[in-house]
Amino acid sequence: MSIVADGCEDVLVDVAPRWTPAKAREFLSGAISHDAQAVVLTDFFPDLVAHQLARAFAGLPWEPIFALVNGETTRFVLESEFESAKENERFSCSDTVRPNSDIFEPGRLPDIQRRNMERFLVWAVQGEGLRNWLCEALDFDVSGRVSFEFCRYEEDGFLSAHADNFGGRVLGLCLYLDPSWLPTDGGQLGHRDPDGRMERLEPRFNSLSLIPIGDGHVHWVESWKAKRPGRHSFSLGLHHAADK
Repeated sequence: MSIVADGCEDVLVDVAPRWTPAKAREFLSGAISHDAQAVVLTDFFPDLVAHQLARAFAGLPWEPIFALVNGETTRFVLESEFESAKENERFSCSDTVRPNSDIFEPGRLPDIQRRNMERFLVWAVQGEGLRNWLCEALDFDVSGRVSFEFCRYEEDGFLSAHADNFGGRVLGLCLYLDPSWLPTDGGQLGHRDPDGRMERLEPRFNSLSLIPIGDGHVHWVESWKAKRPGRHSFSLGLHHAADK
């Protein structure tokens, strides 16, 4: 029986995936490569961990960001400039947490939620937990530097197609922690591989998507249709060990 986030108490959890590296490697079967499509690991964390993290994500100090694109250059702008821009100039409209240190300001989150966020970030970014897990599961070295971002969308929010093919980045991850997400809400992750094959990945609660980054790979986020903010997610860009 799944544990429902709404109405349950905050509990301190140990952040560790339900998937073992061996199980993930068997499931992926070498799927993450330059010629591969994206893959999804469902039920990534134990239910208790996923719902406790979802509570913390929902309470983050979200603020809207707007970006325009000109050729291959993107820039953040005020909402007024975004709204007055041509549709083909609009690159993204979403909410994020910036700077991430705001998460730990006194009173931002209840104490246990803050401590769970600390444990999550140590596992995912500051420590070697996630990278060691990925290196073993994928059987190639992604222990280089990482970049990360918290993201959610409000009605009509989106992210245009782009490659992220820079700075030695080889893999993109996105962890979804919105227990209320429904297919009608939108926000599907689109991906096109070098051979032109396209797919739509649903941001189902407690799933982890893995996207190859490289020449010919493009991804995007489809428009968020729900009238509530949602699709709480954590995105991570990983690089080869030589790129630190």
